[in-house]
Amino acid sequence: WWPSKLNLDDKIDSLLITISHPAVFRSAANGMRIKEIRTDSVATTVWKHRYPIVPYLIGVAVGIYAEYEENIETPAGNIKVLNFAYPEDSASVRAETNALAPVYRLYDSLFGPYPFINERYGHLQCPMGGGMEHQTLTFAGLFNHHILSHELAHSWFGNKVTTGSWKDIWLNEGFATYATGLTYQYLFNGVYWEPWKRETIAAVCLQPGGSVYVDDTTEVSRIFDARLSYHKAALLLHMIRWIIGDTAFFDALRTYLGYPGLSYGFARTDDLISILEEISGKNLSGFMNQWFYGEGYPMYTLKWGMSAADTLRITLYQQTSHPSVSFFDIPVEIIARKAQKDTLITLYPSYNGQAFNIPIRFTPDSLLFDPRLRIISAGNQILGIENTGSVTPNIEIYPNPARSYTLVGGEAKTAAIAVYDNAGRLLWKQNRPLPAEISLDGWSRGVYFISIETPETTIKRKLIVQ
Repeated sequence: WWPSKLNLDDKIDSLLITISHPAVFRSAANGMRIKEIRTDSVATTVWKHRYPIVPYLIGVAVGIYAEYEENIETPAGNIKVLNFAYPEDSASVRAETNALAPVYRLYDSLFGPYPFINERYGHLQCPMGGGMEHQTLTFAGLFNHHILSHELAHSWFGNKVTTGSWKDIWLNEGFATYATGLTYQYLFNGVYWEPWKRETIAAVCLQPGGSVYVDDTTEVSRIFDARLSYHKAALLLHMIRWIIGDTAFFDALRTYLGYPGLSYGFARTDDLISILEEISGKNLSGFMNQWFYGEGYPMYTLKWGMSAADTLRITLYQQTSHPSVSFFDIPVEIIARKAQKDTLITLYPSYNGQAFNIPIRFTPDSLLFDPRLRIISAGNQILGIENTGSVTPNIEIYPNPARSYTLVGGEAKTAAIAVYDNAGRLLWKQNRPLPAEISLDGWSRGVYFISIETPETTIKRKLIVQ
């Protein structure tokens, strides 16, 4: 029997957990191990945690484990990391946790010191599909950068500051998802940043509706909807960052995490937004009404030509994927290109069909829409004055890399989908409505090629199966 108060308005101030078990096993729990007594047959371990904690973040495990420690140096001090892995997997688990060291330092620089630095952090291997951010001790069934960086980010977003309502679960999951994205921007020479943004946008746009705000908290699947509470929420943060600028955005996050009453407590969406507005000086109410409470995303058609020798004329049309929002008034970026020349243009549309006249020093031969992937959008079309209106449909594959399945989606209604191995052998072919799910059960790890044939065109994509 474990008595607990499960409301999201009160935290336990401390824990003292005593675990007795057969001596062949090891035990783990939150906080610091302050005592361990072993005999030939029985072991008793005492764990002490002296930070506020919500009941769902308490974790206890007993099993046959190989235990090892790591010491992570950060500007705020050293973080002790205590890990528990199955003996047969300890080498591979250790390689993944060792590789996480730059992420601790990145999060320290962006969000502030590790919140539980006076105690420790850790990982524990267990039979589950992903990970769970038990405070100071992440439980994980899979050990890879994506999962470990996500769960570590919860130490700041979810554990130090916890959502005060399941309606605002994005304050936990959206931040942890975006934090993983930030590792792809600032680490690995940035090579995974654009693919992460592109695949996350594609995942959100697989369906036309859905809000980040959770209006029905009686359905667990809706609270933890990956497309909305994780991916769309992460991109909402990405768009806010662009609108208010990096300095204001990260200053606001550090203020939010250290704000009296929120730090080691609970927060609601309004708490975060008021801090973002105060530090940036920008009003975000319209943005939140459209992107947080509203559903869907914009779909743009851009028509362009030269209205004079030195003037580029762009007319921007917008459709929305869901009737809850009639127009998303968010800035958009365009790159105008010709040979070795290009220029970045930012437009601030306020209504559908708005025309812009932009001074330019050259006559472009092409335009690129949202080149830095700032906003959630799909099905975008660029029509030059000479264009007859033939447009290649946007097709995306997500997730990629993939493990158990991948989705082929886009604005085309149906497609003939064929999968080839690295030697060019046809492995799978079907005509399917989009989005189409492809099961990867039984597929070997490696590189595959997917051909997607629609009535308008044939598109080829590379798929990595992990």
